Amino acid sequence: MAARLGVENGVRPKKVAPMVLLVHGRIFLATTLLFFSSTLVSAQETEWKKHIEGASAALERDDYSQAVELGLVALKEAEKFGPGDNRVVVSLLIVGAAYLEQQQFGEAERMLQRSLQILERSENPDPASLVGVCKVLARAYDQTGRYAQAEALFRRALATQIHAAGEEDPDVGVTLIELGDVLAWQGKLAEAERAYKNSEAILEKALGPEDPALAWNLSRQAEFYRRWQHNYEAAIDPAGRAVAIYRKALGPDHPRLGAALDILSAVYLEQGKYAQAEVLEREALAIVEKTNGPDHPTVAMRLNGLGILCRRQRRFTEAESLYKRSLAIQEKAYGPMHPKVALTLDNLVVLYIDSGQHQEADPLSARALAIFEKVLGSDHPDVAQALMNRAALFRQMGRMMEAAELELRARTIQYKRR
Repeated sequence: MAARLGVENGVRPKKVAPMVLLVHGRIFLATTLLFFSSTLVSAQETEWKKHIEGASAALERDDYSQAVELGLVALKEAEKFGPGDNRVVVSLLIVGAAYLEQQQFGEAERMLQRSLQILERSENPDPASLVGVCKVLARAYDQTGRYAQAEALFRRALATQIHAAGEEDPDVGVTLIELGDVLAWQGKLAEAERAYKNSEAILEKALGPEDPALAWNLSRQAEFYRRWQHNYEAAIDPAGRAVAIYRKALGPDHPRLGAALDILSAVYLEQGKYAQAEVLEREALAIVEKTNGPDHPTVAMRLNGLGILCRRQRRFTEAESLYKRSLAIQEKAYGPMHPKVALTLDNLVVLYIDSGQHQEADPLSARALAIFEKVLGSDHPDVAQALMNRAALFRQMGRMMEAAELELRARTIQYKRR
């Protein structure tokens, strides 16, 4: 039940990449809107532009409900130009991306697949739109454990980018990072490492050694070495470089710096360097509280990371308080049936197992498992981790047969994912 990126089970926190697409640090939509701005002449076109820009701005400031609302209005305006118009594609992409951030996977997938179908029916699909849709739909598949499908879409986006701009374009380097992530989750570790290294070379050559896009690559490399290869010494250098780049390029209060600090903290945690890890995690928490306020969902992620540190040091009361504060934030932000809520519940389960509070752990474990199964499906890796945690609880409670059944289910899921 080792921690990873500030979590106890397999749910991955949001990667530090701006939605919809990281393209030289900007949103993909900007390029598409620039194209349309030269042709906007009618009131109808002006209405679409106003609403799609509003939806994009809402997405950037993490106001996903507003992004969906404005994006759907933009979609209605876009459909007046015809069902195959690229404005429809862009509108569907923005709404799909906002649904994905809310982890409303069914709605996100419906929007993104429709957008992709329009592009596939077009004789000359806009390359930027095709890349954008492929990447965001790939993220939806990634987050729901469909890694092979995600890989195929990232590769399609990559091929489109290479055809349009060449192999050394920095946008190619960015896509390689996300491709590396899904390759790692499929156990294709050599391919994943190669993707990260190719990305690093492209980004450093194109953008220089102090660009935030390179820092994102380095953070993902550090997580790769920590999570998949358990090579903590190899993880330290890229994690530290990422922190230094973000600190210099973006300043001491930027959320991306906080996320990079969280990764470096996780490496120190695995090395047993708890004091160093805690300093970094508390800095990461302070950044997000200052930037977004004390009740922002990202604060909950940092509280989880700090809770893990406290639990590892057997500071159980402090860890429990941190987890409960995180849970309250997430339930308010997402509702009771969200995977991030289940993550924190499962972290509490691990805490209660360690502290011998079996009666407290049992209902939380059942609830976490039910959420994961309902939202992510019965064969998702996070379901397997929740099953293993519940099995560990049952073994401590002397319920050996039930524990064995849960472990068998978990191993079956893990075997299918190999």
